[in-house]
Amino acid sequence: MKKILIVLAGMLLLGLCIYGSNNRNRTESISADDSSVKVEIPEKDTKVSIHVSADLETKFSIPAPETSGDQVEISLFQEDQDIDYEERYTDGDWETDDDYWDEYDKAFENRYLDVSFLGLKEKVYVTAFQVAAITDSKVSEMEVSYAGFQKSRETENKQGNCIVMALGISDENEDDNAYLAVLDYQNKKSYLFETTMYAWDNDVISCYDLTGDGKDEIVYFNDTNKAMNWGVYQFDQGTLSCLYGDQEDDGWFGEEFKVSMLDDYKLKIKAKKFGFEETISIKELGIQKSDIEVIPASQIDEDDWLSIHFRCYKDGKVQENIAFVDSCLSDYRAYDSDEVWTCLTKGNASDGLKIPLNVCLTKWVPVGKAYAIVKYNEETNRLEMVGVDTEWRKIDRKKELYYW
Repeated sequence: MKKILIVLAGMLLLGLCIYGSNNRNRTESISADDSSVKVEIPEKDTKVSIHVSADLETKFSIPAPETSGDQVEISLFQEDQDIDYEERYTDGDWETDDDYWDEYDKAFENRYLDVSFLGLKEKVYVTAFQVAAITDSKVSEMEVSYAGFQKSRETENKQGNCIVMALGISDENEDDNAYLAVLDYQNKKSYLFETTMYAWDNDVISCYDLTGDGKDEIVYFNDTNKAMNWGVYQFDQGTLSCLYGDQEDDGWFGEEFKVSMLDDYKLKIKAKKFGFEETISIKELGIQKSDIEVIPASQIDEDDWLSIHFRCYKDGKVQENIAFVDSCLSDYRAYDSDEVWTCLTKGNASDGLKIPLNVCLTKWVPVGKAYAIVKYNEETNRLEMVGVDTEWRKIDRKKELYYW
């Protein structure tokens, strides 16, 4: 009898081990003394590969997250700045070729994609994309590879849980606003947000945490006409909200600055709201009295643009204020256009964003930068200007004042 009990106990123990092994990946509630213990199901790590091509003959596709499997292949088009598409996709002299636009447009039609799973009826083209941690899904590695580019680009491995895309719709509806799409292939969900911006060929998306909640915000920007348009968007509870860049924003921070020419060849910049004021001599900017003093009419020739736009002093007394701060980001007047394009590609909740605005003497002569320090305000759920800074430069007189 004792041997039988030992055998039965062994069989029971073996059965429990097998049952536990078979159910290791399931969530079970095990009751014991009115308490429960949950065993979590390991989350599957969806593998996402993004292929970017500069060749319009490639078949482009964006799978719907809702119906995709664990292996996701995305194929996108991105213009290569080193490729002359007009020359590649046309024959002869396109300026005199009546069929030029037909041939060119036909080639570029290949970049349009059907993304009806997002609720858009029109076909779209992707103007920019980024891998980022937007939702609560597990962060994993996504592989991005490039093909067809004259400048070789290595395969990139990026960490994130979503693909963020800026979408423009077909040219027949070019007046419509651009969209932002967030594709979460792990949670099998997709999200769409209509922006107040137009899609453009130079669209850029950058993503980083500006609010301190551990998830990335989306910074979307482009330069449509010599000045930067930009917006910042936050994902929360399945929707995207605008933290900056919609109709609630009346200005672009430049209105916080007042710049004035003072007697005795001085320049003053103020930001009263932040208790900031700074005065410098224009000599420090590389400008001489002879450049900015009014001269007799007999000495003015037809090419003397300085007399028309720049000379604003008479015997050291200000006759006209020609100084101002650009009301928005501009690489048209910037002497450091690289900074204009990169200032929105980095940031964090602690430091915020440092936005460079141009300090100008007339619209042709930038002499420095007024920085707007911008951070997230949790109470208003907006990005707001919280401080200022300045940076001055010494101009090259011969190149910037007398090249006209």
